[in-house]
Amino acid sequence: MADTDDDAWGFLPKREGLVPQVENVEKRARGELRGEMVAVSLKRRAWPIALSLALISVAGLLTDVVATSHLLSVAGPRSLAYIFPLGGICLLLV
Repeated sequence: MADTDDDAWGFLPKREGLVPQVENVEKRARGELRGEMVAVSLKRRAWPIALSLALISVAGLLTDVVATSHLLSVAGPRSLAYIFPLGGICLLLV
């Protein structure tokens, strides 16, 4: 069981005391980054980000194909001159 009455089940970590005050604060140039990026975390995040971007591109392509087939059935083949450039521009903007 925990030592205090606040945490009867002992879920909270023990308090170590007050946070020490920092006496000397280094002044940095504006825009300078504090932390450093670790290469392992970048490699770990690269595949999920690439996969999500690929799935978004596939969803955009499927949407473009469905819109094109619907437009062809409604407006005829001349509408292809309008839909393909607009679809390409919209995919580039996404």
